[in-house]
Amino acid sequence: MIYLPVDSLDVRHNFALEYYLMTEKRPSEPVLMLWSTTPTVMLGKYQTAENELNRPFIAAHHIAAVRRLSGGGTIYSDQGGCQFTLITPNDNNAIDFSSGLNLIMQA
Repeated sequence: MIYLPVDSLDVRHNFALEYYLMTEKRPSEPVLMLWSTTPTVMLGKYQTAENELNRPFIAAHHIAAVRRLSGGGTIYSDQGGCQFTLITPNDNNAIDFSSGLNLIMQA
């Protein structure tokens, strides 16, 4: 497994790095990224922004709002939390959460 600590607190940079690794670099072994962000609301791929965001509040508090490539619900993150990204080589389209969870437990 490749461990990739990410120094950037810019969620857009971190998501771009994820996308680059998944689509261009395509590593032959699992990659675990640990990262944090400045205050950010992250919407899942299928969330409706108007239903999830209090736009006046996030604007007044300088909170970034971004959309993840993955599904899941809307979350808030800041430098007090730790996010992780696990990218695994996959030749088929089946999603296997157990293999990813086992890798994270080993790390």
